[in-house]
Amino acid sequence: MIIKLKSDILRDKYTDYVIKNFDIQNKHQTTKNIMMNLQEIDTFDWNIGVIYGGSGSGKTTILNNIGTIKNPKFDKKKSLISNFNMLNPQNASKLLTSIGLSSIPSWLRPYNLLSNGEQYRAKLAYLIATSSEKDLILVDEYTSVVDRMVAKSMSNALQRYIRRSRKKIILASCHYDIIDWLKPDWVYSPLKGILSKKKIGKIKQLNYKLVESSLKLGSCSKSITI
Repeated sequence: MIIKLKSDILRDKYTDYVIKNFDIQNKHQTTKNIMMNLQEIDTFDWNIGVIYGGSGSGKTTILNNIGTIKNPKFDKKKSLISNFNMLNPQNASKLLTSIGLSSIPSWLRPYNLLSNGEQYRAKLAYLIATSSEKDLILVDEYTSVVDRMVAKSMSNALQRYIRRSRKKIILASCHYDIIDWLKPDWVYSPLKGILSKKKIGKIKQLNYKLVESSLKLGSCSKSITI
Protein backbone atom coordinates (compact mmCIF):
# COMPACT_ATOMS: atom_id res chain seq x y z
CA MET A 1 0.00 0.00 0.00
CA ILE A 2 1.19 3.52 -0.81
CA ILE A 3 0.09 6.36 1.47
CA LYS A 4 -0.02 9.65 -0.43
CA LEU A 5 0.52 12.86 1.54
CA LYS A 6 -0.66 16.02 -0.21
CA SER A 7 -0.47 19.67 0.79
CA ASP A 8 -1.23 22.89 -1.07
CA ILE A 9 1.63 25.26 -1.87
CA LEU A 10 1.12 28.77 -0.52
CA ARG A 11 2.38 30.94 -3.36
CA ASP A 12 4.67 33.87 -2.55
CA LYS A 13 7.95 35.22 -3.94
CA TYR A 14 9.94 32.49 -2.17
CA THR A 15 7.92 29.52 -3.41
CA ASP A 16 7.68 31.15 -6.87
CA TYR A 17 11.48 31.37 -6.93
CA VAL A 18 11.83 27.67 -6.11
CA ILE A 19 9.17 26.62 -8.62
CA LYS A 20 10.75 28.71 -11.41
CA ASN A 21 14.41 27.86 -10.81
CA PHE A 22 14.16 24.18 -9.85
CA ASP A 23 11.73 22.98 -12.49
CA ILE A 24 8.84 22.08 -10.17
CA GLN A 25 6.11 20.53 -12.30
CA ASN A 26 3.19 20.77 -9.89
CA LYS A 27 2.98 24.45 -9.01
CA HIS A 28 0.01 24.16 -6.67
CA GLN A 29 0.52 21.05 -4.57
CA THR A 30 3.29 18.93 -3.05
CA THR A 31 2.99 15.17 -2.72
CA LYS A 32 4.92 12.56 -0.79
CA ASN A 33 4.55 8.80 -0.94
CA ILE A 34 5.10 6.52 2.06
CA MET A 35 5.48 2.81 1.48
CA MET A 36 3.37 0.65 3.74
CA ASN A 37 3.19 -3.15 3.53
CA LEU A 38 2.25 -3.95 7.11
CA GLN A 39 -0.29 -6.51 5.94
CA GLU A 40 2.52 -9.01 6.42
CA ILE A 41 2.19 -8.76 10.20
CA ASP A 42 -1.15 -10.56 9.93
CA THR A 43 0.63 -13.70 8.75
CA PHE A 44 2.35 -14.54 12.06
CA ASP A 45 1.87 -14.28 15.80
CA TRP A 46 3.32 -11.17 17.43
CA ASN A 47 3.01 -8.86 20.42
CA ILE A 48 5.45 -5.97 19.88
CA GLY A 49 6.13 -4.00 16.71
CA VAL A 50 8.38 -0.97 16.20
CA ILE A 51 8.10 1.63 13.46
CA TYR A 52 11.46 3.36 13.34
CA GLY A 53 12.43 6.46 11.37
CA GLY A 54 13.62 10.02 11.54
CA SER A 55 11.46 13.11 11.85
CA GLY A 56 9.19 13.46 8.82
CA SER A 57 9.61 9.86 7.66
CA GLY A 58 5.91 9.08 8.07
CA LYS A 59 5.72 7.20 11.37
CA THR A 60 2.66 9.07 12.66
CA THR A 61 0.92 8.81 9.29
CA ILE A 62 1.37 5.05 9.32
CA LEU A 63 -0.01 4.77 12.85
CA ASN A 64 -3.04 6.85 11.87
CA ASN A 65 -3.66 4.52 8.93
CA ILE A 66 -3.47 1.47 11.19
CA GLY A 67 -5.89 2.79 13.81
CA THR A 68 -6.57 5.60 16.26
CA ILE A 69 -3.80 7.13 18.37
CA LYS A 70 -5.52 7.73 21.68
CA ASN A 71 -4.67 10.51 24.13
CA PRO A 72 -5.73 9.48 27.66
CA LYS A 73 -7.42 12.05 29.88
CA PHE A 74 -7.00 11.94 33.65
CA ASP A 75 -9.28 13.24 36.39
CA LYS A 76 -7.17 15.93 38.05
CA LYS A 77 -9.13 15.62 41.28
CA LYS A 78 -8.16 11.98 41.77
CA SER A 79 -4.86 10.40 42.71
CA LEU A 80 -3.13 8.81 39.73
CA ILE A 81 -3.86 5.23 40.78
CA SER A 82 -7.55 6.04 41.30
CA ASN A 83 -7.80 6.80 37.59
CA PHE A 84 -7.16 3.10 36.93
CA ASN A 85 -10.53 2.03 38.32
CA MET A 86 -11.01 -0.32 35.36
CA LEU A 87 -8.57 -2.58 37.27
CA ASN A 88 -8.59 -3.75 40.87
CA PRO A 89 -6.06 -1.98 43.15
CA GLN A 90 -3.57 -4.85 43.05
CA ASN A 91 -3.50 -5.08 39.25
CA ALA A 92 -3.34 -1.30 38.92
CA SER A 93 -0.26 -1.29 41.17
CA LYS A 94 1.36 -4.08 39.14
CA LEU A 95 0.74 -2.26 35.87
CA LEU A 96 2.23 1.03 37.06
CA THR A 97 5.29 -0.82 38.31
CA SER A 98 5.57 -2.79 35.08
CA ILE A 99 5.93 0.30 32.90
CA GLY A 100 8.56 1.86 35.16
CA LEU A 101 6.36 4.09 37.30
CA SER A 102 7.38 2.48 40.57
CA SER A 103 7.52 5.57 42.82
CA ILE A 104 4.62 4.80 45.16
CA PRO A 105 4.23 8.42 46.40
CA SER A 106 3.62 9.38 42.75
CA TRP A 107 0.63 7.05 42.65
CA LEU A 108 -1.05 9.18 45.32
CA ARG A 109 -0.53 12.46 43.44
CA PRO A 110 -2.92 13.80 40.78
CA TYR A 111 -1.73 13.50 37.21
CA ASN A 112 -0.99 17.23 36.78
CA LEU A 113 1.54 17.15 39.65
CA LEU A 114 3.65 14.42 38.07
CA SER A 115 6.86 15.12 36.17
CA ASN A 116 6.82 14.99 32.36
CA GLY A 117 8.39 11.53 32.42
CA GLU A 118 5.90 10.25 35.00
CA GLN A 119 3.00 11.65 32.98
CA TYR A 120 4.30 9.88 29.89
CA ARG A 121 4.50 6.55 31.69
CA ALA A 122 1.05 7.10 33.23
CA LYS A 123 -0.44 7.62 29.76
CA LEU A 124 1.28 4.49 28.49
CA ALA A 125 -0.08 2.49 31.44
CA TYR A 126 -3.59 3.85 30.81
CA LEU A 127 -3.49 2.84 27.14
CA ILE A 128 -2.53 -0.69 28.19
CA ALA A 129 -5.12 -0.87 30.97
CA THR A 130 -7.99 0.16 28.68
CA SER A 131 -7.09 -2.22 25.84
CA SER A 132 -8.18 -5.80 25.28
CA GLU A 133 -6.24 -8.64 23.67
CA LYS A 134 -7.97 -7.81 20.36
CA ASP A 135 -6.98 -4.14 20.41
CA LEU A 136 -3.87 -2.63 18.87
CA ILE A 137 -2.14 -0.25 21.29
CA LEU A 138 -0.59 2.55 19.23
CA VAL A 139 2.12 4.72 20.76
CA ASP A 140 3.67 7.65 18.90
CA GLU A 141 7.03 9.26 19.75
CA TYR A 142 7.89 6.47 22.17
CA THR A 143 10.44 7.55 24.85
CA SER A 144 10.83 11.04 23.37
CA VAL A 145 10.31 12.76 26.75
CA VAL A 146 12.33 10.44 29.01
CA ASP A 147 16.07 10.05 29.38
CA ARG A 148 17.71 6.95 27.97
CA MET A 149 18.20 5.16 31.31
CA VAL A 150 14.48 5.53 32.05
CA ALA A 151 13.70 4.50 28.47
CA LYS A 152 15.76 1.34 28.87
CA SER A 153 14.22 0.23 32.17
CA MET A 154 10.72 1.11 30.95
CA SER A 155 11.20 -0.78 27.68
CA ASN A 156 12.56 -3.89 29.38
CA ALA A 157 9.62 -3.93 31.80
CA LEU A 158 7.07 -3.07 29.12
CA GLN A 159 8.03 -5.89 26.76
CA ARG A 160 7.76 -8.45 29.55
CA TYR A 161 4.34 -7.15 30.61
CA ILE A 162 2.96 -7.03 27.06
CA ARG A 163 3.99 -10.61 26.35
CA ARG A 164 2.64 -11.90 29.65
CA SER A 165 -0.70 -10.21 29.02
CA ARG A 166 -0.75 -11.32 25.35
CA LYS A 167 -1.55 -7.82 24.10
CA LYS A 168 -0.37 -6.17 20.89
CA ILE A 169 1.47 -2.86 20.83
CA ILE A 170 3.05 -0.81 18.02
CA LEU A 171 5.51 1.88 19.05
CA ALA A 172 6.81 4.57 16.70
CA SER A 173 10.12 6.19 17.57
CA CYS A 174 13.18 7.92 16.15
CA HIS A 175 15.34 6.24 18.82
CA TYR A 176 17.09 3.16 17.49
CA ASP A 177 18.20 1.95 20.94
CA ILE A 178 14.66 0.86 21.89
CA ILE A 179 14.92 -2.07 19.46
CA ASP A 180 17.47 -3.83 21.66
CA TRP A 181 15.42 -3.15 24.80
CA LEU A 182 11.96 -3.99 23.50
CA LYS A 183 13.03 -7.11 21.57
CA PRO A 184 10.25 -6.50 19.03
CA ASP A 185 8.71 -9.21 16.90
CA TRP A 186 8.97 -6.97 13.86
CA VAL A 187 10.63 -3.69 12.85
CA TYR A 188 9.32 -1.49 10.05
CA SER A 189 11.07 1.26 8.07
CA PRO A 190 8.79 3.88 6.46
CA LEU A 191 11.66 5.00 4.21
CA LYS A 192 12.43 1.59 2.70
CA GLY A 193 9.36 -0.45 3.53
CA ILE A 194 11.56 -3.11 5.15
CA LEU A 195 9.84 -5.46 7.56
CA SER A 196 12.02 -7.76 9.63
CA LYS A 197 10.36 -10.16 12.04
CA LYS A 198 10.78 -13.04 14.41
CA LYS A 199 8.19 -15.56 15.49
CA ILE A 200 7.42 -15.93 19.18
CA GLY A 201 10.11 -18.06 20.84
CA LYS A 202 12.18 -18.43 17.68
CA ILE A 203 14.16 -15.74 15.87
CA LYS A 204 13.49 -16.02 12.15
CA GLN A 205 15.17 -12.86 10.93
CA LEU A 206 15.87 -9.53 12.60
CA ASN A 207 18.54 -7.79 10.55
CA TYR A 208 19.03 -4.59 12.56
CA LYS A 209 21.99 -3.46 10.44
CA LEU A 210 19.85 -3.50 7.31
CA VAL A 211 17.11 -1.49 8.97
CA GLU A 212 19.58 0.95 10.53
CA SER A 213 21.45 1.60 7.29
CA SER A 214 18.20 2.32 5.48
CA LEU A 215 17.23 4.97 8.01
CA LYS A 216 20.37 7.09 8.23
CA LEU A 217 18.66 9.75 6.14
CA GLY A 218 16.38 10.59 9.08
CA SER A 219 16.95 11.57 12.69
CA CYS A 220 15.03 12.83 15.70
CA SER A 221 14.00 16.44 15.38
CA LYS A 222 14.60 16.81 19.10
CA SER A 223 15.04 14.72 22.22
CA ILE A 224 13.79 16.03 25.55
CA THR A 225 15.66 14.90 28.64
CA ILE A 226 14.24 15.25 32.13
